[in-house]
Amino acid sequence: MSDTYLVLDSCGKGVGNQVYLVRHIRLKSYRIIKSIKKGSSEPAVLGSCAHPCIPALLDILEQEGKTYEVLEYKSGETLKTYLKKQIKISKIKFLKIGIQLIEILLYLHERDRPVLYLNWTLDNVLLYESEISLTGFSGALFLADAAALGEVHEKDDISALYALLNQLGNYADGCEEFMHVLEDEAAPRRIKAVFEGELLSEREDDAGGVHFAKKIAVIGSGTGVGVTHTAISLTSYLCHRTKAYMELDKSMVNSILGYDRTAVLRKGVLYCGEFEGRQRSLSEEQDRETVVVKDLGEFSGWDQELENCDLIYAILGVKPWELESAKTLYDRLKYAENVRFLAAFGNVSGGRKCSRLIKRPVHVMPMDHDPFILTQEKQDFFQQLSRERR
Repeated sequence: MSDTYLVLDSCGKGVGNQVYLVRHIRLKSYRIIKSIKKGSSEPAVLGSCAHPCIPALLDILEQEGKTYEVLEYKSGETLKTYLKKQIKISKIKFLKIGIQLIEILLYLHERDRPVLYLNWTLDNVLLYESEISLTGFSGALFLADAAALGEVHEKDDISALYALLNQLGNYADGCEEFMHVLEDEAAPRRIKAVFEGELLSEREDDAGGVHFAKKIAVIGSGTGVGVTHTAISLTSYLCHRTKAYMELDKSMVNSILGYDRTAVLRKGVLYCGEFEGRQRSLSEEQDRETVVVKDLGEFSGWDQELENCDLIYAILGVKPWELESAKTLYDRLKYAENVRFLAAFGNVSGGRKCSRLIKRPVHVMPMDHDPFILTQEKQDFFQQLSRERR
């Protein structure tokens, strides 16, 4: 094994299995190597599968009396890890994940040689962007073998998936009206149809609901007032509600990748939780329905880029020594109808003082330790801003 693969990391242990991340020395590609118990049906099950959400079985190795399977490497983090950071997920994301999980179940159950997966847990679902992969096939059985054992049946596999969907649904808003179909134990294809109908309806509601400006600039009265932090938080909210991204330069991409280990860069697009960022060279490829957030830093004067924006969020420094520059920025923007004045970092008292100084409302963002995590408080804040009349 050492002649072919370089072990990079231990991915922990499955149920009695050791799991390693490796790189194929000649092909320079990642693989997963997993030890398997003698007599395990996992290699036969995976070897019979050909589905984009299921890792392909690439090889079987024997070393020092132990058997290992070499699997396709799938990017992403487990749903369990993702949910710990997000607190809440959007209804759309829940529906997308749910539809993919049901499609995997249908694929496994409706093959010529049906498979019972039997291991539907948050730990065994990897999420990458909005796409999932299913791992943890150590307990999977061919239906014929399960029937011979007489211990598990197809309905047990379906019930386990529905329990996982119910668990996932607890993290999503607005799903109460249709989740009863899981409790009624409707057929998987019926559940899939309900989820697809809800997803279509949700997209139509977004298109006809709150109006989002298509180009949003975030500027500040000085350095260190929270411009980038606010821009990332705003983009995370917008990505949660509609099609959106934040323009990034190369240094910002590298900063985010260094800041959060869960951030991934794929074809010039950076993903971190709900957040999506694009390098400026790719931004022109987006369609006209997508919202673009621009971090323009400290305000230095009106230019063409700022004038082309539909909405401007002006972040004011509200500490005593920052009020003078805040007043200066207000004076330069006060006649613009598309400007909202904000204060970052939950400084309510400073926001009030600044509001009295400029005689205009100053919206104070809630305390925000991580701009990539979309809390309910932040959702409520940006939703209220989005609904204000300009």
